[in-house]
Amino acid sequence: MKIVLSRKEMLSEWLRRRAVEPMRLDCTVSRSDGPDVESIAGDEMRAWYLRQLDEAPAHLLSACVIGASEVQTVYDESQRLATVRLPDGVRRVLEIELSNGVTVRPEATVTQVVRAAANGLWRRELAATAPGGTVIGAAFSAPLSRLRVIMDRGPEFYEFDDALWNEVTF
Repeated sequence: MKIVLSRKEMLSEWLRRRAVEPMRLDCTVSRSDGPDVESIAGDEMRAWYLRQLDEAPAHLLSACVIGASEVQTVYDESQRLATVRLPDGVRRVLEIELSNGVTVRPEATVTQVVRAAANGLWRRELAATAPGGTVIGAAFSAPLSRLRVIMDRGPEFYEFDDALWNEVTF
């Protein structure tokens, strides 16, 4: 089941799963120094979540669709390459849909895409995620229509399938 948690709700669940909360009510503990447990747990929680956005199976995350108007696309006809600049917050591109209905998954490497674009006989669409928030595509048969991506909405929102809790949390 997909869930959406605020930072406060996520932190509360994180601390509960890490056995830090709820506090025992049958004793009294008083300290005037010590680590800021919530800050440390918040940093761990955020790092875990971002790693999940990058590596977890896509069906456990909430994918969103970005239209072609939301990205900057540069077509280099001489090299048969398309470069798509992704908006901030995009962690992973799952699919690129072209206006003719063809769907391309960016599963290739940048080297493979460049080699395919250099081959004049290559006709199959190919794409790769490049460093710096871009996707490189070769032999696109039509203009970009939309992208399906995994996006980080910022540190105040955590959206995922609750089965993701089964992944190692520390």
